[in-house]
Amino acid sequence: MVPRFVYTAAVLAVVACATATPGGRDSRGRPCGAAAAVPADTVLDAGAAWPAALIRPVRGELPQFPEVLRERGVSGEVRSSFVVDTLGRMAEGSARIVEESRREFGDAVCASLAGMEFTPVVVGGRRVSARIVNVRTHFEVGR
Repeated sequence: MVPRFVYTAAVLAVVACATATPGGRDSRGRPCGAAAAVPADTVLDAGAAWPAALIRPVRGELPQFPEVLRERGVSGEVRSSFVVDTLGRMAEGSARIVEESRREFGDAVCASLAGMEFTPVVVGGRRVSARIVNVRTHFEVGR
């Protein structure tokens, strides 16, 4: 079996629109490291298909498939959320793992998110901080 890693396009193509939800604190799930209450100007659902500006990673590494799970042929998924500031940087203490099929997959996503930067979110012609929710990361072992 050849391991295959799939990073859902949702985090690579999160879309925003002028009617995005204001506010945005998310206390669900477990924090990636030291948690902080990080407010956001808007909330963007990575699972939605809104027809406006895109947010994409511009710096950072994709999550590494945990070696022990890859060797065992274990696939899984993680759902995370985090805040991107007006410069596209991930706000420190904002990343959370909302769901994880295995803790090791969640840990891999946390490690990856810590070093990522994104295109800034633009709503109504101005840059805003945004809580990105429902970001799904798939870890899949291929045939």
